[in-house]
Amino acid sequence: ASTVNAKTLAASVAFAAGAGAGTVSVGAALATNTIKNTVRAYSETSKLTSAASLTLAASATPTITATSIAASVAVSAAPIGAAFSGAGADSTNTINNVITAFIAGTEQARSSTTAAGAISLSASETATCRQGDVAAGDRGRDGLRINESLNPVGGRAGGRAARTGCCCAGRGA
Repeated sequence: ASTVNAKTLAASVAFAAGAGAGTVSVGAALATNTIKNTVRAYSETSKLTSAASLTLAASATPTITATSIAASVAVSAAPIGAAFSGAGADSTNTINNVITAFIAGTEQARSSTTAAGAISLSASETATCRQGDVAAGDRGRDGLRINESLNPVGGRAGGRAARTGCCCAGRGA
């Protein structure tokens, strides 16, 4: 199983004082996490014989856990002053695996599969993305906060039998 645990933290503080003062404070925490694997259970250009059942199974359980935290504070202690504070937290998590189970041959080298019981092919994936994005900005009473999350989970899972010289004495092919 592929597992990613990511934690990002950003903090910023700005202070200005005088007769006229301005201050800007920005904090940003970004996390980009990717899992991309190929998992195969296969027989290629070979002969399989089983006195019982025959199973080819491929599976994956990828997990991404991400936490992004950003904080920002701006203070202006002046009779004429301005303060701006902004904070942003973003996590982008992508799982894009290819999971396959197959029996295959070529025109020159065919596969042969024989089983007294069932012949089964299976491919599966159970993907998990967990995340928490927190952003806090303060400039006295107002601030700017941006929280954004993107979690595409894609990929392919499937089973196939191709170009085989299949002699199945059991159930299934």
